[in-house]
Amino acid sequence: MITAKNGIGKIIPISIMASIILTGCGNTTELEDTTEPVPEPEVQNTSEEETITYDIPLMNELGIDAYCEKLGIKEYEYPSEFELTEDLKNTIETAFLYEGEFISDDLINDTEWKSTFVDRFLQNSWYSNDYLANNISDDCLMDKDQIEYVQYSTTGKYISFDEYATDKLDISHASSGFNTATIIDYDADDQDDTVTIIANIGVCEGIKEDYDSTYDATIVLTKNQYSCLDGYSIDSLSYEETTSYQEPDGKEHKIYGDFIDYNEEQKYLEFEYSYADDEINSERNFSHFFTVDISEHPEFYDFVKEHEDSDTYYSYEIAFIFNENNPAPFNMIKPTRIDAISL
Repeated sequence: MITAKNGIGKIIPISIMASIILTGCGNTTELEDTTEPVPEPEVQNTSEEETITYDIPLMNELGIDAYCEKLGIKEYEYPSEFELTEDLKNTIETAFLYEGEFISDDLINDTEWKSTFVDRFLQNSWYSNDYLANNISDDCLMDKDQIEYVQYSTTGKYISFDEYATDKLDISHASSGFNTATIIDYDADDQDDTVTIIANIGVCEGIKEDYDSTYDATIVLTKNQYSCLDGYSIDSLSYEETTSYQEPDGKEHKIYGDFIDYNEEQKYLEFEYSYADDEINSERNFSHFFTVDISEHPEFYDFVKEHEDSDTYYSYEIAFIFNENNPAPFNMIKPTRIDAISL
């Protein structure tokens, strides 16, 4: 029989002891401890911070706080609802105008991207952002780290600009194209780490509300809390054109321009747009520069060359038929005749 000792020294059967416990007897009983002690669990050391690896090597070298201080960066605090800020809007418009469709993973591997980024995003007389305005010194010189940081902010992908390790970039040597892109309106879908923007974009020469062409664009942004573009980078951009152009009328129209160049191999004449004789030939249908295909009329080259070799300055009147061979927009036209106008 299994027994247990109670507090007053009597030996009683274990079954009777259980009965006493159940009936609420004031005496207490203790069972002998026959189990092995349970070892204390090991306490993990959670006082040390986890090591974080950043995309930009200098961030890892200096540490995030020192890097932000050196570059003049503040961690972005996201509002409760997505906001398309002016800096971010201008960057998307510039990317659309100069890159069109792209995926940032592929873009950074494009051999032309680094020069395009410098020329169009840093040395652009129409486009800039607050970071450039607030952090670049009065001499307008950007160092390697600043260039790499702004590129990283734009695409969310790091690439090195070692060519500026010793020679800084002078962003005052700025220029810009003739066309501008404008986000007319948009809807945004904010999903955790990404925001998808569906935008209506208009493109025109110069700045005006009568857009020469329009597009439905999809822009995917990724949250990047250290981006100078208000906490976002552009992950991808795609679009479809929605422009409504005039139908061919089968009539002759005339366009006026100044001669720029000749492509001997392809038999093209290049002109700079001056003005036109009617609405069909307006800037809506012609870009600032346009091409004239003279493969069917090689004599037109001799005509233009003869006048360009003279001491008189000439502009040119170019006639063409608005038909299926010359559809709008008129990126390239096949002329019926070319006349020279002395100025």
